[in-house]
Amino acid sequence: MKFRTFRIAVVGGLLGAGGLVYWLRARPAATLPHAEVPLTLPALPQPQPEKFLAKPLSAPVNAAPTQAAPARAAPGDLALRAMDQEILDRLGVALRGDKAKDVLPGRAYKVNLFQEGGATLPSRVKIDLDRDDRWDEKWTIERPGGVLAIKRHVAPADDERYTDEYRLEAGRWRRK
Repeated sequence: MKFRTFRIAVVGGLLGAGGLVYWLRARPAATLPHAEVPLTLPALPQPQPEKFLAKPLSAPVNAAPTQAAPARAAPGDLALRAMDQEILDRLGVALRGDKAKDVLPGRAYKVNLFQEGGATLPSRVKIDLDRDDRWDEKWTIERPGGVLAIKRHVAPADDERYTDEYRLEAGRWRRK
């Protein structure tokens, strides 16, 4: 084989391998199947006006309020984060295997989904908020009677010691 032919073969092989790697990484949805499974999620609360406004700005000063005041959240409750909603949206999709790594690529956080014990949908979620290979949160998902019940365990010190526990109730994380 001539040296020129050898160079062409090596360069072509390297370009082909690089293209294959790029193509495989550019398909983030490839780790999840395309079949959607219906899932009952808890209703999210409607946006409320700011607390410091006594009446809507468009209402006359003397007007009576048109709706009852919203129920106040308990002191330990937390609102859903945008990340939480993205993860909840993925819980209705069956995995191809027992585990799906980094299902939301390109984010500042890493999310792995697991299907355990013969489950047909994800039953556990692990979240690494800063991608330091130590899990900051883990969620346990149960579906009794088709209703989604999620327990969220948080390691506030980023040491995989889950000391804080929350439940998803009425679109908020309620501290247990």
